[in-house]
Amino acid sequence: MADENESEIDLGEWSDFITFYRRPGRTGREFASESELAEQLRDERRQREEQRLKRREAYRRYEAEHRDEIRRRQRERYHERMANDPEYRERQRANHARYNERHRKTSSTPALTEKKTTAEKSAARKKAPPEKKKAAVKKKTAEEKAAAKQRPQPEILDAAQIEERENRRKERARERYRERMANDPEYRERRLGYWRERHQKRKSDPEYRASKIKAAQRYRERHKDDPEYQARRKESNKKRYVLQKKKTQDPETIIRLYEFWKQQYEKMLSDIEQESRGADAVNQKKTTADVLALLEERTPDHDSAKTSPSPPNRSPRKSTRQ
Repeated sequence: MADENESEIDLGEWSDFITFYRRPGRTGREFASESELAEQLRDERRQREEQRLKRREAYRRYEAEHRDEIRRRQRERYHERMANDPEYRERQRANHARYNERHRKTSSTPALTEKKTTAEKSAARKKAPPEKKKAAVKKKTAEEKAAAKQRPQPEILDAAQIEERENRRKERARERYRERMANDPEYRERRLGYWRERHQKRKSDPEYRASKIKAAQRYRERHKDDPEYQARRKESNKKRYVLQKKKTQDPETIIRLYEFWKQQYEKMLSDIEQESRGADAVNQKKTTADVLALLEERTPDHDSAKTSPSPPNRSPRKSTRQ
């Protein structure tokens, strides 16, 4: 494909040739001659160039049609970054100062030592604009200044204002989250499942539990001299005590606890029975019904009244068995 004179090699065609032979599945024998291959590669390169020019022209048309909107968005991003990024603001100001210093216009007024002649002063007076032009120029300047004041100026915020803005953003995010949790059942179930899984993992992690206990101890030590903290803790302890007392005195809670421990006791005996099923024939004859009957006959404190000595001012508990 290359000519005998290397100085006449077309670099574009050579690049197309290399690109073609790097394609997977190409052997180089698909074309009858090198001229046919070069022609196809030229067509492909021409199509790529036309597509690139079309994209560039389309973007230029879009920019010409929406130039004001594009510039407005650019200004908004610039002002927002100038307001929220102190390092960027300082860097931009330094760049502007360097640019103004480099392109500073020299004063066109003559030196004080140079004195104008009478003819030059007369010519300057003749060239001076009349009063109407001066008034128009002054009015236009005032309008430009007023328009410049109405344009969005970069807002300079201190640390407290930046923190307040961040808190507002977080509060809006929380509102959106609460709204989605209320209106999207799938999202709510997914989040709750994730929370349950994380809670179970953390609850079984001894290091996490120890760290939480230490953190609570540090917090109490840090606020031990704070009267507000002591009052809050006293109130919370009172509420917890009242709630616990109410739970222990609630008949439904008592019944539920009784059923729970009954199931636990039954499970324990069944495990013991399974372990000793092949070893002891007596244990094989004991059934779950016998265990439940035995459990019904026992007192709630499990024979503690029989084994432990009775208090001095209380008569020993009588057995319920006949």
